[in-house]
Amino acid sequence: MVRSQKLSSGGKDKILDAAEQLFAAAGYHGASLRDITRAAGVELGLAPYHFGNKDELYRQVLLRRAPAMTSDLLAALNAIPQGLPGGEAVRAILKAYVAPHVDKLASDEGWRSYIRLAASAALLLKKVGVTDAAAELYGPAIECFKTELCRALPAACPLVINQYFHIFQTSLLGVALDLTETRSTSDERLWGDADLMTTVTDIFSAGFLALGN
Repeated sequence: MVRSQKLSSGGKDKILDAAEQLFAAAGYHGASLRDITRAAGVELGLAPYHFGNKDELYRQVLLRRAPAMTSDLLAALNAIPQGLPGGEAVRAILKAYVAPHVDKLASDEGWRSYIRLAASAALLLKKVGVTDAAAELYGPAIECFKTELCRALPAACPLVINQYFHIFQTSLLGVALDLTETRSTSDERLWGDADLMTTVTDIFSAGFLALGN
């Protein structure tokens, strides 16, 4: 019985790993449960056994790495020195959001697949009951970034800051989606390239700072 449970648990992890890679590469509609279980090297019946249906599998893949990502985002935000002038504070806040994404793209294939999957889910799929679960999990961390931007830009309207941050988020996800689609995973220069972080941060820092003028 213990051996059976271990095999079942191992099969679940294999399905999640394979689903992450295939959903990232082919999208929700392009990857079937049969494709995923074949790639995982397990029986087709294990997918519905562990997850019930494709929607739940996709949801679990989105949620699996979210706690680690939110932890890194908040750690980067909390590491910003106190008392920075407005312009420096805004740039540091945006950099704290961009840096974990760039770091994950530079880490390994699993994280690259996850970032691509998360970007695709947020920008293209937006399936009610599936993708919104991850959005809710990320919500508190996102609010912390918005709060810090409001503190750094006290003259700016919070609603406009919220709008700008949404544009900033979607733009970053769009860049990540494009990079993971068009570049080879062997292109280590890309995944470790600080220019991406600098460019995105500089562009949006200027936009946010204009709100406070």
